[in-house]
Amino acid sequence: MSHNYCTSLSHLVLSIVSITCFKKINSLESNNGLTMSGFVIIILHSLLGVWKWGNPLHGRAVDKPYKFVGFLKEMLAFPCIVGQLWFKLNGNAVVAYLHPLVSLIPFILRSRKMSRFGNKDTFMLMEIFSCCLVSFMTENYFGVACAIAYGLNHFLIQDEYLNMPSIDIYNYAFCFFTYFSYRALCG
Repeated sequence: MSHNYCTSLSHLVLSIVSITCFKKINSLESNNGLTMSGFVIIILHSLLGVWKWGNPLHGRAVDKPYKFVGFLKEMLAFPCIVGQLWFKLNGNAVVAYLHPLVSLIPFILRSRKMSRFGNKDTFMLMEIFSCCLVSFMTENYFGVACAIAYGLNHFLIQDEYLNMPSIDIYNYAFCFFTYFSYRALCG
């Protein structure tokens, strides 16, 4: 299918929520660029999705960039936010940047055709645990909500489990993740 206006609408809603949160987070003093990277990936994927699903004539032109940025969103958006939460806790940039770097291992192994060694779900579980840990340490319960929202989105909303367009549900659920991320970083 070259176009689906409902899916395009879900991407539009996600891009609006992401841009709004991005603008508010941009003014934080403790921002070290990780959050901006995560939100830019989300925004870029959403805008490509609006074009892909909402443009019946030229939507297929962005198939490859849409899939690539989607994979980056899946692998980097959450780890960047978790890294920023750790940076906010202790100011240690090494620990903060370690989160997105470690999450790139499955991406690197996939590009080298060694995907059996880099299960991305294992790395995402570690990120969820790390987010919950830093959130409990700082009593930042929006961080826990962020981890739960991402975990539900990543592990439960898939085509084989639902009889409806899961990409739409995924995008709307990602709006909650984006909002909880914003609140966790501001709180």
